[in-house]
Amino acid sequence: MSNDTRGETRAHTPGEWEANRYDEIWAVEVLDGGAASRKVFVASVHDVEDGARSKANARLIAAAPAFLAALEKLRVELSPDTDRDPAYAANFAAIIVHNTLAEYGR
Repeated sequence: MSNDTRGETRAHTPGEWEANRYDEIWAVEVLDGGAASRKVFVASVHDVEDGARSKANARLIAAAPAFLAALEKLRVELSPDTDRDPAYAANFAAIIVHNTLAEYGR
């Protein structure tokens, strides 16, 4: 069985994901921008032993679309077809990573 997913179309629930706590469960949700404007459930993280770790895991999952967008920017900007200077590529990558992590409290 192959894990090669190159060429596959990947889709995720669009929008800004957020982590919300409900009792002992962290829910990762996104606001559906449709006419109903309802929250759509994406994932859950259960508080088993460490509430801080559960919160961090839920926030990491909620940040996935932002990290994906950052990686897509890097892929486009640093494509071999662009003939970028290696110093530019390194600086661009550092800025994208820094900004994305800063947005999510790292």
